Amino acid sequence: MSHTEQTLFVLSTHKVPQKHKTDFTQQQVMLLDELNCRLCDFSHDVEGFEDDDHGEQIMDLVLASHGWEWEEFYKKFVS
Repeated sequence: MSHTEQTLFVLSTHKVPQKHKTDFTQQQVMLLDELNCRLCDFSHDVEGFEDDDHGEQIMDLVLASHGWEWEEFYKKFVS
């Protein structure tokens, strides 16, 4: 008898109120980039985790806690 494990991911779609933008250190930028890469990996490794939905929501939540939106963050710190 086989046991299939399935994980259900549910994240809130409510927007986090933006705070005043805080600058990121180079180390924080590298960690956020690593988090983004790990979230992409999860979509391949974890059943039920969709990077386009769940990964983006997680990144949006993390960046919003510092007053940033993904596009602004990417433009200033990544590109």
